[in-house]
Amino acid sequence: MIIHPPQKILSDGEVILCAKVEFSKSIPDIPTQLWFAFPERYAPYVAPTSDAFASTLLQIAMFFNEDLEVRGAVSPQLAYNLHEIHAYFSQCSPKLFKPIHIQFESYLSEPIQSAGKVG
Repeated sequence: MIIHPPQKILSDGEVILCAKVEFSKSIPDIPTQLWFAFPERYAPYVAPTSDAFASTLLQIAMFFNEDLEVRGAVSPQLAYNLHEIHAYFSQCSPKLFKPIHIQFESYLSEPIQSAGKVG
């Protein structure tokens, strides 16, 4: 599975963070795009990183036995923790969640500034 770099879009009063998701094999009824939408007033707080996509799609990749390639930037802490979560699920439910290879294209070099807000 490839998670392409996300795009941040402002449309109809919403801020949308979306990324194309590409599987190595055809899987019926699985969308090829994942998105998150919030009211537009939250646009300054929505960072175009791949963190939300990688954490959301890890178990799906494991279920379908698809190596996970994340092409957008992720936080180094999340990347480390995804490897830990991967190990946990592949040990606890090996028939359901297969061990896969996880690859990150790049890491955020600096923490995202939260302007005093945390979500």
